[in-house]
Amino acid sequence: MIKRMAFSVYPVKDIKASRAFYEETLGLKCTEQFGDAWFEYDVGGTCFAITNYEMPHFKAGTQGSVAFEVSDLDQMVKLLEGKGLKQAMDPIDSPVCRGSFFRDPDGNMVGLHQVKD
Repeated sequence: MIKRMAFSVYPVKDIKASRAFYEETLGLKCTEQFGDAWFEYDVGGTCFAITNYEMPHFKAGTQGSVAFEVSDLDQMVKLLEGKGLKQAMDPIDSPVCRGSFFRDPDGNMVGLHQVKD
């Protein structure tokens, strides 16, 4: 019986570059660290992690997408583009939400999501 999401993890090659992206560029705060290869971030009560552990089925840049809820999508997109990031695909605009997508240093898709009021 599933109770909740335990964690979501992205494999990365360069843990230093990835930490800089998630912590400095996106502004996430590291809440747990296991050695020099696993870093966790509490995102609204859900754990998002990055790791450079080597496993044959776990390759950097191959993951689907994680999306972070933001309070002001336009402001966040402007902030990231001001840091030199380019959108990875056309933004989405549905009747209930809007979203923009970027890639981390390994090519993993990172979504920004805002529910419409």
